[in-house]
Amino acid sequence: MIWVLFCCALGGLLAAFFTRLFKRVPRSEVPQDTRRFYVRLDEVLRERHAGIEVVGLTRQGFGAVLRVDRQEVAVPLGEAFLRERAFPAGFDDIVDRLVTEIRQRLTAIGDLPFDEAVQRVLPQIRSEEWLRTQSPAFGPGRIPTTPIFDDLVTCYVLDEPGSMVFVTEGHLDAWGRRVEEIDNIAMANLRRLAAEDGGLPVPAADDKEPRVLHTGDGYDAARLLLALDDVDAAPGFVLAVPDRDTLVVGAPNADLSRLMGDVGAEYRCSDHPISPRVYKVSEGRLELASRER
Repeated sequence: MIWVLFCCALGGLLAAFFTRLFKRVPRSEVPQDTRRFYVRLDEVLRERHAGIEVVGLTRQGFGAVLRVDRQEVAVPLGEAFLRERAFPAGFDDIVDRLVTEIRQRLTAIGDLPFDEAVQRVLPQIRSEEWLRTQSPAFGPGRIPTTPIFDDLVTCYVLDEPGSMVFVTEGHLDAWGRRVEEIDNIAMANLRRLAAEDGGLPVPAADDKEPRVLHTGDGYDAARLLLALDDVDAAPGFVLAVPDRDTLVVGAPNADLSRLMGDVGAEYRCSDHPISPRVYKVSEGRLELASRER
């Protein structure tokens, strides 16, 4: 009986892991040896490297997004996969070397001098709940933020290919900068980034279907800040940021009940959830959208 309960519990854990890791990928499209590799990677990280976990798959290539001491980094795993198949007994050492390389990479990014970091600072929207779990309350590791509305704040990252290193109080002290200065720099960089794909995705005023921005560059939700920065960008429109990689913009006559349902569903299945709420912009400030509007 105990063995049966153990197998059921193990099956539940594996099912939860696969649901989280592959939820955007149809089960039939994930080869069995690939699934086995990711499960083994997750197990070795849990056993040997506290503070590191598998968040999900990379959108392109064979890799995974790992959360390393509260920072997230996309790691290509093609070489590790081939080595694991060729030398399965040495997989622990393969993972150990991979972790060492990741930590060295994050340290190098985190130690950037300000004149090199200035072009790489970008904003990220996060919830107060996320901030409470991911940021120390005091000290050089604390993540400085700028309030947006109620449960939303802006924090800042150093953008690198495949990784985002959150700017901390330690960075500000080393650079001799205030968070207000970093916010101005991050917004300037965001405007430049958004200009490359046309900026805020605003639907026609009489369009009942919302526009959804989902580029996967890690800054889709952050583009909501453009609507706050430019009061004429989306007058009367509603916006939502269910996760880091999704920005929803609805016209004034959008079906708000349906939109709220869709946003809530996206939020619940997200790897990087932000908010299940739908907002509107009023004089450069966010307000909650109401079905009675």
